[in-house]
Amino acid sequence: MVKDKILYFNSGTSDDEGNLWMTTYSGGVWKFDGKKLSNQEIHNGKETVLLLSIYIDRNGTIWLGTMNDGVYKQNGGDFEKFGYEK
Repeated sequence: MVKDKILYFNSGTSDDEGNLWMTTYSGGVWKFDGKKLSNQEIHNGKETVLLLSIYIDRNGTIWLGTMNDGVYKQNGGDFEKFGYEK
């Protein structure tokens, strides 16, 4: 991956504000607002989370499906792991 440039993406969607959201396998979540491309890497404290899919529910919440760490949910500007700890 080249800084601030997406070489590929796995999944994409758009929100109600017209922003384009995309996931890359190991490069995090990318947002394009029509002018600026920004990136947010997702980590679980130990390793990079490998993203496969992205979904926006009817409330506008963004969900991320991963290969190695379950599901993440947008909480404000950040993403947090969804679920419970055993």
